[in-house]
Amino acid sequence: MWCIKYLEDESTIINTISLRRIIRLEKLGLVLLADLEGILSLIRNEDRSDDDQILSVHPIEYAIAADDQPIANWGISAIGVLEYQALTGKGVGVAVVDSGVDGNHPWLKESLIPTRISVGEDCELNVQDGLPTDKNFHGTHVASIIGGKRPELSMGVAPGVRILSVEVLDANNTCTLAQLLVALNYVAGMDNIKIINLSIELPGMNDKLQRAIARLTETGKIVVCAAGNNGIGTITSPSSVVGVISVGAIDEVLNVWGGSASGIANWASGESVTFPTLCAPGIKICAANSGGGQRLLSGTSMAAPHVTGMIAMMLERQPELGVTDIRTKLVAACCDIGLPGPDTRTGAGLASFPP
Repeated sequence: MWCIKYLEDESTIINTISLRRIIRLEKLGLVLLADLEGILSLIRNEDRSDDDQILSVHPIEYAIAADDQPIANWGISAIGVLEYQALTGKGVGVAVVDSGVDGNHPWLKESLIPTRISVGEDCELNVQDGLPTDKNFHGTHVASIIGGKRPELSMGVAPGVRILSVEVLDANNTCTLAQLLVALNYVAGMDNIKIINLSIELPGMNDKLQRAIARLTETGKIVVCAAGNNGIGTITSPSSVVGVISVGAIDEVLNVWGGSASGIANWASGESVTFPTLCAPGIKICAANSGGGQRLLSGTSMAAPHVTGMIAMMLERQPELGVTDIRTKLVAACCDIGLPGPDTRTGAGLASFPP
């Protein structure tokens, strides 16, 4: 079992615990500690500690017949990026921390960085040359919304991006917080990655994840995350973390999806976060399927990558923009939906590409 502590407390902890393994996440200011009793409890399948919570994704799937004609992603036009087709997010690095990405999918081959990065159940980081793979389908779908390239139809928001696949979710679309932190620590050290897409959720608020994301944003990385799929008043992380751009989901007639999470998170530091930051298309989104072809999915997991793609376009146009600049411009450009003005259900409104 992994215990997650602050790096500055490491020496004290090491003197008071029988350690089996230590993983220092220097860039996040955290350390993972595995004790012998924790390992035995995992073998006995006992309950995990709060520091070993499970993150997951739960998209809703719709069937598409094998002989169905290709479907365009309606979300592309809804967020107003078709007017800016000269911008493709060219060269902007995006990390998709997810289930992996199918590196052989023809719609993604040109966008992917040819590196296989994964974090195993033992929190071991593996980095190899070669095209990435997908444990199921989720990461491939998310990545193609960001930067899929399909000649005959609009699919990816920013087909010129460079996508780095970081595999943390397993075949059941779950991972531990410790695994996620190992992945984020790796991405933190990559200067070419400007945006991190997190279409995953953890119940409640977590101060260790808060610390990690604060370190990422301090170094100029923009963190975009799904609001979560459990509806009004549901607090999840990382969507409730200070500094992230949290994205709720709307349908094709611009109604907020009932499952889109929203709420107010009050942190011990005194900071309060109202989420989502904004909303984007997330219902019945057609994008790439692992193994080839297309898949139709719904959820805030599908909404977040629309905004990630928009940010890549913004950075292509103005590479000097910082985390605060991006957030300010995105919020100012939103189209009001739902109640007049910003509200706790839709945030600033529907994401619309800043002029």
